[in-house]
Amino acid sequence: MEITSIGRIFLGFHPIETHKKSENNRPLNRMMNLYSTIDKLNSFVCFCLTFAVALYSYGVAEIWLKGL
Repeated sequence: MEITSIGRIFLGFHPIETHKKSENNRPLNRMMNLYSTIDKLNSFVCFCLTFAVALYSYGVAEIWLKGL
């Protein structure tokens, strides 16, 4: 799945280099899988926060305009 650089900026994606999986490197693979999961969660949280801030600022702007 390829994401454009703009998508990375807005969604908070920070791609992690994946290493070749080998039998000798099981702890490293587990670590990389954990980092990948944390990275996906981080991306989702960043997206949710951005969306929440956008909705909040829209609400504030709407109330401010009604006040005028």
